[in-house]
Amino acid sequence: MPDVLIRNLPAEDLTLLDEQAARLGISRTEYLRRHLHREARRTVGPVTAADLRALGDLVADLADETVMSDAWS
Repeated sequence: MPDVLIRNLPAEDLTLLDEQAARLGISRTEYLRRHLHREARRTVGPVTAADLRALGDLVADLADETVMSDAWS
């Protein structure tokens, strides 16, 4: 698998990334791998009506008071 070298990253940014990785209990490498993987697969195309319908199906329970109260109890 190829490697990636990132030059001139500010030390403060690297410290912040290390802290975020530590909070998740993973290495800096794994943290960056996950973020780069997600970024590489982001949808860059237009949002379609089908996408919006699918989103509506996923969030339909947000308007249900019982579901929401159970989620936070």
